[in-house]
Amino acid sequence: MKKFLLVAAIATGCNMVTAKPVDVQTAKMVASHFLRDKIGTDAVQDMHLVYTAKSTAGVANYYIFNAGDKGFVTVTADDCVKPVIAYSTEGGFDPNNIPTNATGLLDNYKEQISYAVEHNVPATGIITAQWSSLISDKPVAQRTTATITVGPLITTTWNQLPYYNAMCPVDAGTGEQAVAGCVATATAQVMKYWNYPATGQGTHSYSTTYGTLNADFGATTYDWASMPNAVSANNNAVATLIYQIGVAVNMNYSAASSGAYVTKAQSPVTNCAEYALTTYFKYASTTHGIERSNFTDQQWIDALKSELDNMRPIIYAGFGSAGGHCWVADGYDANNMFHINWGWGGVSNGYFEVDAMNPSALGAGGGSGGFNYNQHAIIGIQPDNMLTADNYENNNVYTAAYQLNKDVTIGNMEIKTTGSNLSVSNDIDYYSIYLPAGDNYIVKARLQDKNSSTDGNAYTVNAQLATSRNPRIVWGAYDDSVLADQTINGGGMVYFRVAPVVLGDMGTYVLDIHVERQTTGINEVGTEVAAISVYPNPASTEINIGLDNKKADISLVDMQGRTVQHITAENQSTAKLQVGSLANGLYLVHITSGDVTITRKVSVAH
Repeated sequence: MKKFLLVAAIATGCNMVTAKPVDVQTAKMVASHFLRDKIGTDAVQDMHLVYTAKSTAGVANYYIFNAGDKGFVTVTADDCVKPVIAYSTEGGFDPNNIPTNATGLLDNYKEQISYAVEHNVPATGIITAQWSSLISDKPVAQRTTATITVGPLITTTWNQLPYYNAMCPVDAGTGEQAVAGCVATATAQVMKYWNYPATGQGTHSYSTTYGTLNADFGATTYDWASMPNAVSANNNAVATLIYQIGVAVNMNYSAASSGAYVTKAQSPVTNCAEYALTTYFKYASTTHGIERSNFTDQQWIDALKSELDNMRPIIYAGFGSAGGHCWVADGYDANNMFHINWGWGGVSNGYFEVDAMNPSALGAGGGSGGFNYNQHAIIGIQPDNMLTADNYENNNVYTAAYQLNKDVTIGNMEIKTTGSNLSVSNDIDYYSIYLPAGDNYIVKARLQDKNSSTDGNAYTVNAQLATSRNPRIVWGAYDDSVLADQTINGGGMVYFRVAPVVLGDMGTYVLDIHVERQTTGINEVGTEVAAISVYPNPASTEINIGLDNKKADISLVDMQGRTVQHITAENQSTAKLQVGSLANGLYLVHITSGDVTITRKVSVAH
């Protein structure tokens, strides 16, 4: 397999630049500028060096900087390679508590950078532009804003011990339970993502230095609802799952480390994670292992991204000087940096380069062979008979609600979510429509599903429907199929949520939405409006709404239709909206009092 390297591809006509070392202060500046774009200026004020990786000759390879507990950035120490090879926007990097599976990847980074420096590999023009951009803090065409594109999909931050290994065999030498093993922890986190299966199938036993270990998967019900994102006390549901995965993969247990094989192609025995998922845990036949040696660099990245685009976390493994390790890849950003969940209780989770250099830039070792780090993965992991994700995904949280329209121009509007489905066991779908300010609207919504369909088509899931004007505060009550007509005074965003009646059910449905536009609404509201005032305009820190002690619901909406603040005022002469932290620009203030809604346009200028 090819070594995944930190130098960008050499193409015909690509300008090459002589490389030079990067000192700590320059690297810190790069880290600060990079992370500031992600989490704001306040976070980078505490940026400080916590770790320096050095070559065997004592030359710095890369630096790791923490921004307090708000993230970390890994910056290379030579400008012949990409400037940033790993980062996180939460937590920090603890050099005294590096996950063993992270150690392998970090060691690979060190070896790759050493090779590039020792062999005088020149930087490409693109890499030089990236360095220049981050040092000068001026955007260039080659610099990409690392907006998260997919994920992270996994919400768990599970570990190998304590509690997670509560059912693993006891080591006679230490009197303590063997650790769970990275393969078991990674596989368990992916299974928890799916909350599948309800029960396993079959049995398995094998001989170990701890005696014969066995599991009856078919007789076990996996209590997914009792498995939290993190475990801080004994949890039988999690411990059972992790132990049974260990048995399923013939885990080689020990008190210090426990190991197993991931893919069939790599395993000298039948039992490995790939085999266990389909044999004992009922995962689909799409579940299969792939080896990086069979892919070009771009093909490998595309294969990983395709999996994540389909909302399927990846069990990923590789080898470094510290041995073989296994983790979960569950997201990527626009710069092709992949989010890694190391299975170490959340420690060091973040975005890492998977293909940091192009082997062709190094001559020897490029193409096939040469730098073989034995990277392999399990992809296609999904419950058996699962639906293909619909075209509205990823819309599993209200902040990612799929907007079904851009505006209402004239008359009425009909919307159908043709082809929609709940494709996975933890799927909940969110949609939104935007109604322009200045008029009132009647919104009618109906869910066509398994139990209630009026359009002549058959659907396969029994679902529930809810709606909200402000999903951060309250959702209307669920109904099996039909919501009461919603009167939307003054326009704005309307959100819809579709969820299965029975947790874990999957299947097809269609959401029908009918909108009637009424053009007489908010512009002729009588004398009550005169008593309501909005000032100052423009505003820098707060907006005052004079209510004359009227009860009112007040929403502040940006020009994209997003509600950025909501308050309810009662028996107040003046209500206040805080705008000191908002971006400069125009906003709409919607004030609903009784059956009257008025809208005022205000400017925020700091």
